[in-house]
Amino acid sequence: MDVRRWVTVLRAQDPETKEMKTWAGPTVPGLSMEDAQHWCGRNGMGYLKVTGELVAEVDEDGRETDYESVRAN
Repeated sequence: MDVRRWVTVLRAQDPETKEMKTWAGPTVPGLSMEDAQHWCGRNGMGYLKVTGELVAEVDEDGRETDYESVRAN
């Protein structure tokens, strides 16, 4: 069974400005969005919110990895 990767965000107070801000969090594994959110809770990262599936990445050299097509093969 192929584990998918999910994008997370972290919302917290900026220590310098005291404003509430949103930062990108780590990608996390899960079979579904709900499973990924449970993974965060089980692994001490309950403060993260899963916002969607990671479907592709582009590296610094402009090379793209399309996870949807990799999973389909």
